[in-house]
Amino acid sequence: MPHPVFPTTRIENSRLPQVDFDHLPFGKVFADHMFVAEFQDGQWQNARIVPYGEIPTNPAISALHYGQSIFEGLKAYRDQKGKVQVFRPYDNM
Repeated sequence: MPHPVFPTTRIENSRLPQVDFDHLPFGKVFADHMFVAEFQDGQWQNARIVPYGEIPTNPAISALHYGQSIFEGLKAYRDQKGKVQVFRPYDNM
């Protein structure tokens, strides 16, 4: 099966020669390019590879709402008598 080909906008000077591949700290070294696509009308469209850069973000995304992105929820169980027991509620708030 052939691989898809995406339109690519290349950078002029790669940062690759400056990368110390013997020391790659997590979250500190990034590629020269990134893959971008839009989701519209129920499908992915306008897929392309562009130079690494800023990503426009809607301020309403759940990851920016601290409580929504870290809250795991409370776990509740029924004991042998049928009473609902909440597992460590104060440790999960």
